[in-house]
Amino acid sequence: MKLIAQFTEKLVLRFSKKTRGFWLFLEKNIHNTWTQKIYIAKVIRKPFRKSQRFKKKIRILSNKNIFELPTKRLMLRTIKQDMRLDEYLDWLNNPLVNRFLETRFKKYTETSLRSYIANLSEDTYLLGIYTAKEATHIGNIKLEYTSKFHNTASIGLMIGNQKYWGKGFGTESIIGVTNFAFNRLMIRKICAGCYEKNIASKKAFEKAGYKIEGFLESQVKVGESQIEGVWQLGCHNQNQIASSDE
Repeated sequence: MKLIAQFTEKLVLRFSKKTRGFWLFLEKNIHNTWTQKIYIAKVIRKPFRKSQRFKKKIRILSNKNIFELPTKRLMLRTIKQDMRLDEYLDWLNNPLVNRFLETRFKKYTETSLRSYIANLSEDTYLLGIYTAKEATHIGNIKLEYTSKFHNTASIGLMIGNQKYWGKGFGTESIIGVTNFAFNRLMIRKICAGCYEKNIASKKAFEKAGYKIEGFLESQVKVGESQIEGVWQLGCHNQNQIASSDE
């Protein structure tokens, strides 16, 4: 069965290289019953940023929101409740990592974290950010619908491993998830927010093509007495805009 699966994959990949538009990629999953389930995913043809040249193959691993999304240096993979969550838990409770996150107001335990992941809606994509070569878990990124009627979503990012700060992994993750949202989910617009002094996050979104749409003054408390504003950023799906103007 493995030989048949490998041969089938080669044929599909060879065929896909000769097609245009949205390519088809077949992901195989052979079960103990010797039956084979094939899941189909679209390969994104055009990134929303012209400067990003690499193509992405979304590997759908089940009929739910469980998949792997490769970028140039990273692999974005679904976070599941039965995974090892030690690093994730440490980041949530680390004052240096969570100082610009709303999660800092709560002390997380392994039980509460697993419960949070288990109760995520099907419209929420919580992805771990892993290095492609070493498979090191360096952070998480979340995409969730804010309104299916308006076809909008929000995105949140956390690079928890401090060794990987300032190396562009946040921007690369944002680009990967934004491409997925625009080209596969056909989301019209994605919004994001970051604290006034979280310059690194603001720059990461701007480098990924997000534009500043507003600034909320004196919006959040930082520490016991300090108050600062929140940047609001957004990115529009140009394909959706073009189709709506026709």
